[in-house]
Amino acid sequence: MGILKCVECKRQVSEAAESCPHCGNPIDDVVLEEMKTLSAKEKREATFFAGCGVIVVLLLVVVCAVRDAPNKPKTAAESRRELLSRHFDPWDGSHTGLTSYIKKHMNDPASYEHVETRYGDRGDHLIIFTKFRGKNMFGGVVVNSCTATVDLNGNVTEASINH
Repeated sequence: MGILKCVECKRQVSEAAESCPHCGNPIDDVVLEEMKTLSAKEKREATFFAGCGVIVVLLLVVVCAVRDAPNKPKTAAESRRELLSRHFDPWDGSHTGLTSYIKKHMNDPASYEHVETRYGDRGDHLIIFTKFRGKNMFGGVVVNSCTATVDLNGNVTEASINH
């Protein structure tokens, strides 16, 4: 004999009882079968939710393990790209040191607008070509370019603005 839940009040009732001691609901063979079905359904649901909980915990463990896994060593090329990328603006790709240099030599630094930047890696320095817009001394917006040599620390060592 087992303990089941009453179909009316959902409280515990013995299988041998003729009626629920809590609500008085009579327990005949039909109600008893219904109570057993309800009990089996609740056990399946509990097993399902426990299984879902186990899956969630396992996923969290895997995510944490992957996130905390030691990073593989970087190749020389990856380290070089990372070193060089620190000198370029992630928003528009301009070289921050060269942008400062250009603005210092412009008629109206507030009118500076970056258009394009390309660079070549020469080992111990970079050659950077930047195209930009800005106001000239008459207030007209013109497109200019600048070619510069930049060291690996981001400092402009040589530059020429092409008007």
